[in-house]
Amino acid sequence: MMFAWNPIIPSACCHDRDVLTGCNAAVGGDYVLGWSCDPQRASMDEATVERRQVLLWHLNYHPDGGQLFFPLEPNPFVVPLALPGDDLKLEDVVAFWCDGSQGLYIHPGIWHEGIFPVQDRQRFFDKQGKVHARVSADLGVEFGCYLEGSAYKISGFTKGTYRGFPEGFSEEISPPACSFPPNTKRV
Repeated sequence: MMFAWNPIIPSACCHDRDVLTGCNAAVGGDYVLGWSCDPQRASMDEATVERRQVLLWHLNYHPDGGQLFFPLEPNPFVVPLALPGDDLKLEDVVAFWCDGSQGLYIHPGIWHEGIFPVQDRQRFFDKQGKVHARVSADLGVEFGCYLEGSAYKISGFTKGTYRGFPEGFSEEISPPACSFPPNTKRV
């Protein structure tokens, strides 16, 4: 049996003005995870709104391997998760609040999106299986809406209330916002 040593290459998630982005060093991917406002109006040049929510457009799962996220700084973060199954329902998505003192392992088949840092930026050790198979759901296409997590405040994350349309949201331009169920879990 042969083992290979891999250096720790941190992945990062950050709020870049109105856009939540993620860099997955485990697979060399850069992603848009969500927005603080209507995505058609979101800006990476300047913050156009105070960050109070994340509009989530996508969920995925890995059928062949899990994924580990371990914070390199002890800051809280949020991760949306849903149990396995090909019949994803928006009401099954739960936002888990993690205080940043421990890592999070997502088992194969668990629906998830990237990590949502409470601070502006956070780095993680990110490890995935050898095979990077992914089954994805574009929520705007499949359900005609985004998921909104309204849980950010100026002082940081509080156990949130999740509700419908964000302020200034344009239904003519973008799908309407659905809401996370009000069963946010603390981990």
